[in-house]
Amino acid sequence: VASPVAIGGHGALAGRTPVAISAGGYHNLAWCADGTLVAWGSNNHGQVGGAGAARSAVPVAVDLTGLAAADGIAALATGGNHSLLRLADGRLVGWGENASGQLGDGSMLSRAIPAEVTAVTGRIMVVASGVAARHNLALQAMPMAREGTLGAVAAHLTGVDLIGYAFQLDPLRPGVAQVPAGRLIDGNYEIRFTQPATVDDVVYGAEWSATLQPGCWLELPDTGSGSEHRFAIPLTGAAQGFMRLKVSVKAR
Repeated sequence: VASPVAIGGHGALAGRTPVAISAGGYHNLAWCADGTLVAWGSNNHGQVGGAGAARSAVPVAVDLTGLAAADGIAALATGGNHSLLRLADGRLVGWGENASGQLGDGSMLSRAIPAEVTAVTGRIMVVASGVAARHNLALQAMPMAREGTLGAVAAHLTGVDLIGYAFQLDPLRPGVAQVPAGRLIDGNYEIRFTQPATVDDVVYGAEWSATLQPGCWLELPDTGSGSEHRFAIPLTGAAQGFMRLKVSVKAR
């Protein structure tokens, strides 16, 4: 076909509105506004989501029973002959070719039924494959610690010298003084610290996100008093929360 052809009126896409698509080596996925996932193209490894025919010339619904609610899909990814879903709760689902272990289940057996990739632990934020790929890449969120140092906080601050100054870190004794620790206190995830007496020209701040997606960070109020700073996320009923500290020099 030398020009675009509309396919929305065919098969399982009829009457539905696609909101996300992904093209693999020989098959395609489309997620629709009503929560239906459809697939079409080559099915020689079950990548369309059903055993039987070697290919499907029209979109067919993929059975996700027990895996995702109507709003449970966050992203699609397709490889050469396999399919992946990232669910809204951070789980991964895969099906199709597995000759190179691309389904992550510890075997080399392909499957036509979508199933959770149980070998992956923690919340997955991004997953990617490629049109000729037999492998995948995934970005995993750092789990929220119940207590202890936030290991990733330094990546969000302005610079090493400013961090050391703002929290009075001793580079010769890294185990003695660290950035403030996050803890669960009375249903909140909280960072609380006292500003060093010799530091008076910096501004401390914090932001939080429920998903780590771009553009989703929200400013947190500082509810501490005097030289004490306190930033907290209410976690009642929340499945996940992420916080990052900020330090900047006061405007002169």
